Parts: sequence; structure tokens; C-alpha cells
Amino acid sequence: MSWVDIGIDSRKSAQLLRENHPRSCVSRAYYAAFSVINERLFAHASPPPKYETHAHAKLPDLIEKHLFRKNSKLRNSLRTAIKRLYNARLVADYRSSRTVDRSVALGALRDAKAIFAMIGVNDA
Repeated sequence: MSWVDIGIDSRKSAQLLRENHPRSCVSRAYYAAFSVINERLFAHASPPPKYETHAHAKLPDLIEKHLFRKNSKLRNSLRTAIKRLYNARLVADYRSSRTVDRSVALGALRDAKAIFAMIGVNDA
């Protein structure tokens, strides 16, 4: 299974979780986007030794360094979307005092969809 396949599976799972499990929806939406970006980065940079993916926190820097070098608008949009999605995931997974409701889940799904489009992954 490729990381794109894992990303597609995670995005579909996120969509199913939206209504009744918004925290899990946000987590799956982030992981979907993380997976497809990682797949794209493999052509340019290897993950750290003993890991199959790049570090979550390093993704924006890796995007800046390796992806869409001739399209700064697209590169910046991708970096902004993954940062926003990563922050939403941190709240969903680690901040029990913060509310993660349907609107937050929908925002995460929108970001994941946009990232898939920017990367060129069609999961329809």
C-alpha cells in the first residue's frame, strides 16, 4: 500500500467521522494530508533513519525547500494549509479542554481536500 493509498483511506474515514466523532475526523483529515505530502516529498528527501515518514513538525520546512519551487503561491498555500491542519490535530488529540465540534471537523476536511488538490491526488 502506498502513502497515497493510506491518505485516501484516511480522508474517506475522516468524512465518515465528521458528524459523530469530530475529534477523530480532524485526526484522520490531518493524517490523510500528511500521508500524501510525504509521498510527494520522497522524491526529494528521505525520512530520518528508521522512519517511514518525515517528521510532522518539519513538513512545512520540507515543503518550502522541495515542493513547487517555481510556484511560490501554491507552495505557500500548501504550507499554510498543512500548518493549520496540524494545529487542529494537536488540539483534537491533546487538548481535552478545547471544543472540537462539527465546524472544526469541516474546516479540517476542507483543508485536507485542498491539500489533495494541490498535490494532485484525486480520490473521488
